[in-house]
Amino acid sequence: MHNRPSSSITVSVLIPNLHSPFIGDVVAALRHQSVAPMEVIVVGQDCYNLVCDDEFVRVFHTPQPTPPALALNVALAYARGQVCCFLDADCVPHPDWLAWLLHAYQHGHPVVGGSLGFQPQRYWQRCDNIASWGILMETAPAGTREHLSSGNMLVERGLLYAVGGHDETFRRAGGEDTELCFRLRKQGVALWFEPRAVVYNHTERDTARTVWWHLFRHGSQWGSVAAAHDDMLPTSYWQGLAQRSYAGGVVLAGLAAARDSLVIFGNQPQLFWKQAHTVLGVFWARTGWYAGRLARLHDGLGAG
Repeated sequence: MHNRPSSSITVSVLIPNLHSPFIGDVVAALRHQSVAPMEVIVVGQDCYNLVCDDEFVRVFHTPQPTPPALALNVALAYARGQVCCFLDADCVPHPDWLAWLLHAYQHGHPVVGGSLGFQPQRYWQRCDNIASWGILMETAPAGTREHLSSGNMLVERGLLYAVGGHDETFRRAGGEDTELCFRLRKQGVALWFEPRAVVYNHTERDTARTVWWHLFRHGSQWGSVAAAHDDMLPTSYWQGLAQRSYAGGVVLAGLAAARDSLVIFGNQPQLFWKQAHTVLGVFWARTGWYAGRLARLHDGLGAG
């Protein structure tokens, strides 16, 4: 990129890791950024021994599998940078990834989310990425968002402390980043999306079944977000019906998933023209999200 941001801004990159076979590639890409971070902090478990401590990387091994919310809070406690960048252990950043995040930060955005780019993938891997990241793909326009992904996100460190970091009651991956985003918004902070800050997600989910269950797990986590922020989440027609009737929720889940797919592709014409063959796969994956949400609503654990 031209007009690179000031290198005086110190950056800590925080990565939760649970035996990712790609963590070595992620750290290698961070060593070759056009604007270098001050440090990389990896928290979790690494059965492949792909990362180790050096002058650039600090690794904190946990005695047991650690959910992302807790791992990121541990990393935050050790972070020294002015800003923190959250990055998933299977998301390899483009060489200009950090430069574009900092470019947006220096233009007045204390919270910035980047995009998910395209690389050679099998069909269901691509569907998983599109269904999960939605309007955070690299084909989406820049602008404010209701929430971002902690797989690719910059937040001013002081803001993270002000809102208390991630909510550690999230014991699995999924929803913890959205919940953090809602707390940031309640502090009056706008969430900015910068599509040029690209990462490439190397998902290992490559079957219709694994993709559906991935979205199911994310949908089942949504109840915790909704319970904490019902003032920011008006009840949708589908949710209102699903709360009253399990059967009604099942019947309309397909329509809700179709609506989601229309929003994803309708707001990104370039995505549709390049990836039209994934529409049905994305629709299928989104039905998994609603199935997970429905299951949570009717097991006595969900909330509005």
